[in-house]
Amino acid sequence: MKQKIGNININMKMEDLEDLLDIVRGHEIWLECDERRVRVGEKAECKLGFGHNMRSERAVSVEKVKANLFNPEGEMRGLEVDVGVGEGHLIIPFTPKHEGNYTIAAEYDGGILDLPHSPSPKYYSQYAKTIVAVGGGQRSGESVITGKELEITLNFKNQYRTGDKVALQVLYDGAALPDETVSAICGSCEDPIEMKTDSKGEATFELNQEGNWMFMVRHKDPEKGVEGLYDEKALTATFTVNCLAEAAKETK
Repeated sequence: MKQKIGNININMKMEDLEDLLDIVRGHEIWLECDERRVRVGEKAECKLGFGHNMRSERAVSVEKVKANLFNPEGEMRGLEVDVGVGEGHLIIPFTPKHEGNYTIAAEYDGGILDLPHSPSPKYYSQYAKTIVAVGGGQRSGESVITGKELEITLNFKNQYRTGDKVALQVLYDGAALPDETVSAICGSCEDPIEMKTDSKGEATFELNQEGNWMFMVRHKDPEKGVEGLYDEKALTATFTVNCLAEAAKETK
């Protein structure tokens, strides 16, 4: 049996503890970016939300977040993470140098939480990803695999509209993760749509409303527990896309 090391790390900041407690209650991070305001050579920004069902309540501790940009060629570079104006989100600025699909990925390293009445301490990590299509024309294709422990990938479509379907795959340590629940959540939806991944780690959802959509998966792995520190890792991954209203049909 693994030994507990106490209730809470005594060196943990109060805001970090609050973040972890909210994660235990079901909060997650996600990214949103308004593609209509993104231009080649101009500074743009993504917002990193923290809350439940795409309702951001506050910003997570900026010191706990790392972000990366993958350009259309798949090359990666680190991004700064800033505190946003007002409360509710962090800001991740970037400047696209040319047209194409840019993948923004953020990681929140929560650390260990061992509550007094919890059966076991856990290590919490969360990952968020979105794609920003810069420039005109259809730029569809497979999303970049960032190599994080838990990740959602999909065949990205530059311009989603209501009625379109999103076929995604969940990866865990680079391999397909079957029989795990994926939730599809939109900002204006009352309840999430849930579906289990198949043997290939795949699931397909229909976008039935316009707006931002978040796909989310959670996974716990006791095999990654560390003796004397924590009994399992608790991971969350999100992927967001934007859906426009269905195009008006031409009348004859």
